[in-house]
Amino acid sequence: MKHQTDLSTRALRQTFGSFATGVTVVTSAGDHPHGMTANSFSSVSLEPPIISIAVKRSAVMCERLLEEEYFAVSVLGSDQQDIAAYFADSRRPIGPAEFDDIDTRRGEYDTLLIDGAVATFECTRRVFYNGGDHLVILGDVLHAELWRTGDALLFANGNFHHLAHDTAGNQAITGQPLIDWYPQPLWVSESEQIPA
Repeated sequence: MKHQTDLSTRALRQTFGSFATGVTVVTSAGDHPHGMTANSFSSVSLEPPIISIAVKRSAVMCERLLEEEYFAVSVLGSDQQDIAAYFADSRRPIGPAEFDDIDTRRGEYDTLLIDGAVATFECTRRVFYNGGDHLVILGDVLHAELWRTGDALLFANGNFHHLAHDTAGNQAITGQPLIDWYPQPLWVSESEQIPA
């Protein structure tokens, strides 16, 4: 008997959310900086160094990445859950004021990097792909730094998680509930053109 798959947006979001990821903040460069929490970050290639991110087409970040040549990805530590929640909140200010209460520094390519991040990547756009309601961006890594050792912030099943260490040194994943901050999906027709 064939199993009936529920492809409703809610069910699909829950199913996708079962895959644990790291948590990053993507920042645009230039005169109109913007930040966005993203867990759709992945390494693609070591030679040459390439990463990928996926950004919702209706997000301000999508527009910024189409305009600016450079962007950065800051991999958040387990102690930076508040920063992840802040950049996921659509009620935060947009533009330079968005970073007023966040400790940042300028990178080698004038990108904004989140202070205290576990690692940072400064990138230039390589190519854009149609990812349905998201734009998939491949970026050439121009500069990368591992700033500290320690546990990266994790996200799965709608919750932030971190690795906990017991007295014997064993690790276990722990988590705290998170208010559902996912935006409503925007479905894009297959015929929509993607800028090169």
